[in-house]
Amino acid sequence: MFKKHREFFLDKMKYSTRKRAPYYKFAAHFLPKERSSYIVDIGSGYEGFTSFLKLHDHYNNVFNLDNNEDVIRQVTGGTHYVAPDPLPFSDNTVSFIHCSHIVEHLYPEQLYIFLKEIDRALKTDGILVISTPLLWDRFYEDMSHIKPYYPHVFSKYLCFRRENVSRTRSQISSQYTQLGIQYRYDVSDDPSIGWGARFYMIDLVIYAFKKIISKLGFKHWCRSGYTLVLRKGPAPSENIL
Repeated sequence: MFKKHREFFLDKMKYSTRKRAPYYKFAAHFLPKERSSYIVDIGSGYEGFTSFLKLHDHYNNVFNLDNNEDVIRQVTGGTHYVAPDPLPFSDNTVSFIHCSHIVEHLYPEQLYIFLKEIDRALKTDGILVISTPLLWDRFYEDMSHIKPYYPHVFSKYLCFRRENVSRTRSQISSQYTQLGIQYRYDVSDDPSIGWGARFYMIDLVIYAFKKIISKLGFKHWCRSGYTLVLRKGPAPSENIL
């Protein structure tokens, strides 16, 4: 029990950050070995992912897709792209797709089309990495955020092989396997969040208690995002991480 809690504590400390570097490192474990592999970063910005991991030094075909024309002019392999438009790749050609903080800006029908397009372009044994926030008390501070999508959404439409799963749209694929997931953590200092009571005086005592322990350095942690790794095909026989 104590070992498991220590692992969780260290994990929480490492991933309680808005910086992308720890999540880039997590995703890097799943990069292909072949230099000729097609590596695609959707929503690349100014090459945060590809530059941090020096992907241009290791792969011949690295593509940075973004909807910002200024970004496209300044990055290597820049291509203008707006999700969920068709990806500029032939069927079954891409080995690795990194999609960071894109899906929360899409409506459900757009996300569905986007996932179908990713599935079309991704080759068998290809890797899909999705990083996105969860619903927490600061999610809608960004006015471009439309909807948080939980990991189960991607499992439901890409992974599950069961026929009795309820879906509002037809399943895109059942061939994907989850290889890993890393949650992001944030701290909320709002004592009104969490445990309470149905009676006012008891709730007030709980509120005051949480306020006091917050001042003493105790924090309320929550999962505020995640990086999910899916493989188009069965999991390899050996653990990657």
